[in-house]
Amino acid sequence: MCRANERNSSIHVLRFAAVAHHRIVLVGLLRLESWALTGALVLYGLNVLINLATMSILGVVISGIIIAYLLSTTDKFD
Repeated sequence: MCRANERNSSIHVLRFAAVAHHRIVLVGLLRLESWALTGALVLYGLNVLINLATMSILGVVISGIIIAYLLSTTDKFD
């Protein structure tokens, strides 16, 4: 029983870190920072891989659309 609690707490820590990273990237994207574009492409690329692994076609499509949009606006970032 203890190992299950340890795994759950590890998952919660990873989720918290992911949410914090998403928020930091979001602020950077709003300010048109180039590092935020790179961070967002990495985050959504990982999201595509996770969605492929879990067979979530809708998630792959949505993440793919976001990546395509970000790549189409790269000239606006400094």
